[in-house]
Amino acid sequence: MTEFEFLQKYDSKFVKIDYLQTLDPDLHFIIKSYDGKITNYLKQQKPGEKIWIKGPVGLGLGLTKKSFGNFVGFSAGTGINAFLDLLHFFAHKKICKTYGNDLYSDDEIEFYNRTLNDFNLTLFIAFKDARSAYGMKHIMAAAEIYPERVRVFINVSDITDFEKLYPLARSKLVNRFDEEIIRKYVPRDAKKIFFSGSAIFNNKIGDYLESVGFNQ
Repeated sequence: MTEFEFLQKYDSKFVKIDYLQTLDPDLHFIIKSYDGKITNYLKQQKPGEKIWIKGPVGLGLGLTKKSFGNFVGFSAGTGINAFLDLLHFFAHKKICKTYGNDLYSDDEIEFYNRTLNDFNLTLFIAFKDARSAYGMKHIMAAAEIYPERVRVFINVSDITDFEKLYPLARSKLVNRFDEEIIRKYVPRDAKKIFFSGSAIFNNKIGDYLESVGFNQ
């Protein structure tokens, strides 16, 4: 968990908190307020009060414990953020099942005991280069712990450097994302296909999907 200090309310839509463990006094976080438990709680705090934030947590992507079937995601660069909470959930679900009473609170145990019935994720991840890759701990943990549920394909320009940094990810590497890869690995019965990259990346993947028979 990470300690933050509540700074101020901007207005009815935003709140601002400060990361206490950073060396940069100008690094702040602006959080958009929704009518939910977390942001409503933040809006009730007073300047100077401290809060603890833990994450990433949850399922993300609008998924619920009733979600089932094949889901597909394409991410480029920081677009992987859209999937990290889900990958984190997969990894910690298994750990909780094994070591729950020793490592997790009762609330956490209840959360990670949620079932995703027949849920499968195929994730295509593109990074500019090895140095810009991040979130690999969550990515590899989910893929290794649930190989039958989470399939990962990674595209990066400098494969040799990437393999040095992440040797366990060697088997996940592909040379490119194109029609051939999509035709081979994207399930035809995918319930949803998520895009999380630049407009150019998203449009290109959309064109590839359409060319092999998927509706936009």
